[in-house]
Formats: sequence, structure tokens, C-alpha cells
Amino acid sequence: MTAHEHPTTQQETSDFEIHTVPEAETTGSESTDCSATTIRTFEPNATVSEVIEELERNSCAIIRGLVGQDTMRTFAEELAPYLEHTELGTIVESGLKTKRVDGVLGISKIAADLIMSPLVLGVAEAVLGPSCIHYQLSSTEAIQIFPGETPTPLHRDDDLYPLKRPGPQYQIGSIWAVDDFTPANGSTRVVPGSHLWDEHCRPSDEQALSIEMPSGSVLLLMGSTYHSGGQNESDAPRTGFVVNFNLGWLRQEENQYLTVPRKIAKRLPEDLQKLMGYRSQGRLLGHYVGMDPDWT
Repeated sequence: MTAHEHPTTQQETSDFEIHTVPEAETTGSESTDCSATTIRTFEPNATVSEVIEELERNSCAIIRGLVGQDTMRTFAEELAPYLEHTELGTIVESGLKTKRVDGVLGISKIAADLIMSPLVLGVAEAVLGPSCIHYQLSSTEAIQIFPGETPTPLHRDDDLYPLKRPGPQYQIGSIWAVDDFTPANGSTRVVPGSHLWDEHCRPSDEQALSIEMPSGSVLLLMGSTYHSGGQNESDAPRTGFVVNFNLGWLRQEENQYLTVPRKIAKRLPEDLQKLMGYRSQGRLLGHYVGMDPDWT
């Protein structure tokens, strides 16, 4: 492996039967109405406006079969050597029977295609665009949950930023199913409607719904949605691919300029280079000698 091809660090991303979602627990704030009892699934021909309407109401939505399973099998083959040489987690928050490989854009060709999905980018633009000139790629991470893993703590990805809730979204996440996601194999758990909660409201495990979606599907969720990895009671690991986007004036979770070596970044499509942050926010923020970064 070259220096950039390292297995890396820790962190996790149809119609359903009706689940009852209890009222949220609070600490010093009023009770939060958490009325959503299902996670809506859309077909690949869904419109951005349809998906946004669901996200604004219930925090998350599934797009079933957005890419083919053959694509995901190829992606799994790309990830395999890095996951194989990655150690299991060492802290409960990241999962003690979970492997995580960061910087996937720098080691996978398929990752670029998934990141640039027109529907996903359309949703990201609709959510983040009103609050910045350009939104940007924040992180790319493969997460593999092994049998025997227990649920990791429910959390918000945008807790990275010390900003009050509720309010405009600072981040939006996408979790691609490399393998089928089922409640039995550690699928992502989400708390619908929790993106509307303030910072004092905390969810209970009983409020979390387990995702079910086939390989090639993607879960979209607001950055302030409580979620986590689930319990894997099956006899095989399950792999997901997490891609987060954030506002262009915020620090990215991964330093894209170092995570993806320059020689690789230069070969990527220009739109993806810009999404990584190789452009300024307006005239001054992030400029290079008064201009957008170039590749000379």
C-alpha cells in the first residue's frame, strides 16, 4: 500500500411495518413531538422536491436501488483490502466490533460515482445551498459492522460544530448500502423528526427505527438527525459507505486536500474537485493568490 492507502481511524450512515415512536426524553426543555413511525422509501426516479419534503418533515428518507448491485459488488472488491488490514474499534462510541476506513475517495474509483449521484447532490444543494455559496464534501468513510456488535450510541453528526439547535442544517449525510441493510445485521438506526429538536432533547433507544434497504440503496438524513449503527445478530459483517456534505464556510470533517493525494485529485472530474473544496467561497474565502485554486 502507498502512504495514502492506509486503513484508518474510528467513528458511523419499500414500505415498513408500523413502529411506535415514544415521546422524546428531555432535559430542561419542553417535550418534543416525535410522530413519525415509518421511514419512507422512494424509487430512483423520485424528484428532489419529493425527497426534501420528507427530510424536512421526518429527518430521513431511503432511495431504493439508486445504483445497481453489480456496481456495489465492484465497490466492495475495492474496499476489501483496506477493510481487511483495518483493526476493530477500540472505543464504544465507534463500535468495538466495527471497522472504519476513512478517505475512501482516495482509494476507490466507484466512490467518485456515488458521491456525484445527481439525486443526492440535488438534495444536498436544496438543503445546504440557501446557507452558503457552495456546499462541499465533508467526509467519505466505509463502515463494516461485524457479528456480535451492539448498538452504538445515538448521536448527531453535526455535533462537530458548536452551534445551537434547531436551525439551518450545517450538514447532510448519505449512507450507501454496500451490502443489504437489515435490522438483523446492524443496519443504521435513525430517530425520525429529531432534526427539529433543540440541543437539550435526547433520544432513547426505543425511539430509533432500524433501516431496511437492499444493496445499492442510499439513506439520506439531515445532519442534525440522531442515528447510530445497529446490533449485528447475523453471521456475516455488513458494509456501508458514508458520504457527508457540509456548508462551504465550515471546516470539513476530513481534510480533503491531504486525505486525497494531489496526483489523484488532479484526475478527478472538475465538478468533484470543486466539491472537495478546490474553489473559493465567493471572492475571498479560501482563495489562492486571489483566484480559485488551480492545478498548474
